[in-house]
Amino acid sequence: LIYGYGSDGMVSASKSIIKLIGDNTEKYVQGYFQYDSKKSGGVTISHLRFSNDLIRSTYYVENPKLVVVTKDSYLLEFNILENIQENGIFILNTIMTEDELDIWLPTNIKNIINEKKINFYIINAYEFARKIGLKNKISTIMESVIMRLSNIMDYDKAKDKMKEYAKQKFFKKGDEIVKANCDAIDGTDIYLKKVVLKNRFLPNNQIDNYQSVYEVMSKREGNSLKTSAFLDYPNGTFIGGTSSLEKRGISLVVPSWINSNCIQCNQCSFVCPHSVIRPFLLNALEYMSSPQFIKDRVLKIDDNNFYCIGISIKDCTGCGLCIKTCPGKHQEKALITKTLVEQITNKEQEAFDYLVNNVTYKDEFKLETIKGSQFKMPKFEFCGACAGCGEPSYIKILTQLFGDSMMIANATGCSSIYGGSAPITPYKIPWSNSLFEDNAEYGYGMLIANKTMRNRLKKIMENNLDNKNQELFKKWLDNYDDYKITKDVYDN
Repeated sequence: LIYGYGSDGMVSASKSIIKLIGDNTEKYVQGYFQYDSKKSGGVTISHLRFSNDLIRSTYYVENPKLVVVTKDSYLLEFNILENIQENGIFILNTIMTEDELDIWLPTNIKNIINEKKINFYIINAYEFARKIGLKNKISTIMESVIMRLSNIMDYDKAKDKMKEYAKQKFFKKGDEIVKANCDAIDGTDIYLKKVVLKNRFLPNNQIDNYQSVYEVMSKREGNSLKTSAFLDYPNGTFIGGTSSLEKRGISLVVPSWINSNCIQCNQCSFVCPHSVIRPFLLNALEYMSSPQFIKDRVLKIDDNNFYCIGISIKDCTGCGLCIKTCPGKHQEKALITKTLVEQITNKEQEAFDYLVNNVTYKDEFKLETIKGSQFKMPKFEFCGACAGCGEPSYIKILTQLFGDSMMIANATGCSSIYGGSAPITPYKIPWSNSLFEDNAEYGYGMLIANKTMRNRLKKIMENNLDNKNQELFKKWLDNYDDYKITKDVYDN
């Protein structure tokens, strides 16, 4: 089993391994590939089988001999090693050292490695890739590691064949890229390390006590759900805004704000497709009651107004649009690139979470301007669209301009995938998609249904004006098309 993430190249590497073994040995091969619905940065799982006999298995690999994980955070999210065979091989791509892993690894993972006598290997493929000129392209490195440890075919022969394939695949990109890939194939032994855990025989008190179908599905265990688990969702309606709970941490590099270079234009927030970077306006009370790590970040506008940029680094996709757009001050950008690990240490995510939960919206600036619109909390955030995609930016801005008064009928396409793949949805407003109906007609049907229900409410109120709520009824009837006033009536 090979766990990768969208755009890291591990599915291509898995297909290359199948071709390599299928073409150069007498073995039968089989491959099946699972893809997350995220457009990039989603989970990919490659199920590979190799056998001397004909393969008739028409199901996932359930008891793997070898498990590869290219993103260490998956070990905190999914039960990856639960069914690995005894004396199996576990390969982890990580930037952590052996000592750091010994502290960081979850107890249940440590116990599985110990009890099943798993051969545990780590490699910092990102560091290796950068040194040889492949940037963050790790697929060739991981392919070489898998062939090195799997013993399915002679490794020296496999290396020669991998180099042949690399030349065929990359010759159009130039000799430097071909050489870098050949270096990746040859140099894996230097970076590959076998790990012996020191802190073993630990009690495992972890109990998977999931509270909802959302938690089960987000842990990739949806197939274990019974039909009865969906009794509370008979019409297929799911809670919105669950993308804010993911915190996938898919980018190793994230933006960092330098407040002294900031001109408070809010353009970084305006162009961010995933609603990751946001401006906040604090009043004097909010500033005084904030923790020190917030006070250290803010810019003072006057005695009653303080400005701060918050960045949800664990939701960032690393597209860099905010940095490219930032005009900065005196030819110095207010946003620069730093590593995710560094920014976690600097409490960047904690700062963002605090600002979202404790700073209220201020209408100090016109909503119709770039600057003013970005102080408004978006109702569309952290979607699964590709890094740097332009489309989500427009949707985000629409939700900032019109907010809760919006209802969305989504045409089928990219936007329906990153907009509504259960259990993770980025919308905090009513949203629906119909696969087969004409979208304009579908949306018009939603409008007619909404008008019908409101007319029904209108008649009920008109016929009951002698009710104890007559003032609220009259207020609603007199302001029938004013969302803010009718919402106020609803709340009271």
